[in-house]
Amino acid sequence: MAIDEMKEVEQQLKSLYMKYPELNLQNPMTEQDLASISDTVHMDLLHLMNIPLDTDLLEKSFFRSNEDIAIYQHVRYLPALYHRQKFFELVYIMSGSCTNYFEDSSITLKEGDICVIAPNVTHAVSAFSDTAVVYNFLIRTSTFDTSFLGLLTDKDVLSNFFSHALYANEKNSYLLFQTNGDTHLQSFIHFMTDEYSHKYKYKDRMMNSLLNSFFVTLLRNHEQNVILPSKDGQKMDENLMYILNYIQSNYTHLTLSELAEFFNYSERQMARIIKDNTGMNFSEMIRELKLHKAADLLHNPDISIAEIMERVGYSDLSSFYRSFKTYYNITPVEYRKNL
Repeated sequence: MAIDEMKEVEQQLKSLYMKYPELNLQNPMTEQDLASISDTVHMDLLHLMNIPLDTDLLEKSFFRSNEDIAIYQHVRYLPALYHRQKFFELVYIMSGSCTNYFEDSSITLKEGDICVIAPNVTHAVSAFSDTAVVYNFLIRTSTFDTSFLGLLTDKDVLSNFFSHALYANEKNSYLLFQTNGDTHLQSFIHFMTDEYSHKYKYKDRMMNSLLNSFFVTLLRNHEQNVILPSKDGQKMDENLMYILNYIQSNYTHLTLSELAEFFNYSERQMARIIKDNTGMNFSEMIRELKLHKAADLLHNPDISIAEIMERVGYSDLSSFYRSFKTYYNITPVEYRKNL
């Protein structure tokens, strides 16, 4: 893959990096650190960068009017300034590598990797090589929720998993997909960057459509390979995505002991895995899956309530009515009448 030619500002920053190796510009730094370095080198680095770089990045600084998605190629040799944004950021590594620093950890991203970073997460991107071609896709939160989480219905186990991963822990919330140079995703990246750089008719609609297609392809091809931040020093369980999909496929009559036995865990281990990664305990998850499915089936007037009860795994009608009313505050009959 041909490497993009270095821009003038990148050449200047590289020269600064090579001239002052003791400044460690590649390491994460605060705004105060950057100001101190500017004084040392007698150069206004923020002015040189000529981008709205600050420790708190607001939508108005990056998005044009009526724009849901903005795309920036990360400036190579840009000092790795800690910052946080009020929107979602998707980092795509077209070539080379970079390091993404968080408050208490770091991850190295290589070619083809995609890192989705939640709003309000403090981080710094360090791309200090000529071969690093890194794109930052900035996405309004409302657009991300529709385009990414919207692909996962509210009754889906995976929606709980991804929502919990991105919203439950502001300090270290990201999703990492290692796509190994997926050519379909590369094509969407090229389409989006080309669309964004031109004033085509219906540009904003096309950008949103391309983003939707990109996320569909990402989940279809790499859902099982997602990596989450480690918790308390522990890596994400390698069977997690298989466990969640197994629950989704077998929730009507699945017990915690059966699930634990199938994956060769103790019940205590399995309960912890589910709670840590979805924010719900096993019984809460099963109940929610059953009742969401029941609500969907109530839209079909040809299916009796008794049959719906059986389909979602209840054996007693009074128990089904009680659970449904507790969850939705109305009975199944009332729910159907209100449709």
